[in-house]
Amino acid sequence: MFKSSFNRKLFGIAGAFLMIFNSFAWGPWDKGGALRKKWFPTANVATSPYKDPLLPFIHQEAYVSNSQFFELLENLSPEQRKNLWKALNATKNDPEGSVSAELLSKDLLWKSSSWTTYPFKKEVNYHETVKWVAKKLDVHKAECEAATTFQLERRIMEKVFAQLWDKMSQEQKLKILKEAGLSPNDAAAYCSLSAAALLTTMGVTAAAMGFAFYIVVAKTVVVAAAAIFGFSAATTVTAVAVLCGPIGWGIAALSAVTGALLLGGPSVSKTAAFIIALHSMKANAMAKSEIDISQYILK
Repeated sequence: MFKSSFNRKLFGIAGAFLMIFNSFAWGPWDKGGALRKKWFPTANVATSPYKDPLLPFIHQEAYVSNSQFFELLENLSPEQRKNLWKALNATKNDPEGSVSAELLSKDLLWKSSSWTTYPFKKEVNYHETVKWVAKKLDVHKAECEAATTFQLERRIMEKVFAQLWDKMSQEQKLKILKEAGLSPNDAAAYCSLSAAALLTTMGVTAAAMGFAFYIVVAKTVVVAAAAIFGFSAATTVTAVAVLCGPIGWGIAALSAVTGALLLGGPSVSKTAAFIIALHSMKANAMAKSEIDISQYILK
């Protein structure tokens, strides 16, 4: 009897303590938001050590899992998701309203699948999709099997860049290199090189080139689109920097260009456009956070 009464008192004291603690603590039974806001207002301010909010969702050192890929899509800005949608749907009008992560994921699954396999797939395996495109673009088999998702995305970008760069005139190449921030002397020396030589000489897989490579690729893609579709290349190159920033470039133009220049059919080209666009967004987030991109790419 005494023991039972003692236990009830003990549980009562413990329950009261838990309620008081829960009023201030962060936990699954958190009901004390109002009290925390009153007494500890600074604790309610969400702070992030990252200079770009995408950084925690990039996973540049590993194979990206299906859940990690979807989480990244969810944390993109509405404008970024719309740009990715444009990469997959270059010939369609902009979607009405915002583009959800679910819509992007389903659309990528459809574009990267054959009509015979699509009904049997439940979700995008992003890493395997990146491998598939890399193999279509003749990335070395050993790299396709061993490289991280981020590394293969970069290889795909290099392959597309190589096809486009060699179709540029000397004048176009010089303008692109100057606008990307290279010195006049370096720009003049590099513009006469082939894409393969340029990739080696500029050290795009080393810190010497860094994020400038992504700007060069962005401008090259838009100039290539201008050459194919007949609008002003000079105006387009300027618009890349003025209107969109270094990576917010003409995504729809990229899909159209890759559709014309890549082997493997429209699904490969549009999937490649999506991968390049997403990889550029990752690189941009890393550059904003002052992370050396070169340590995560293949040498």
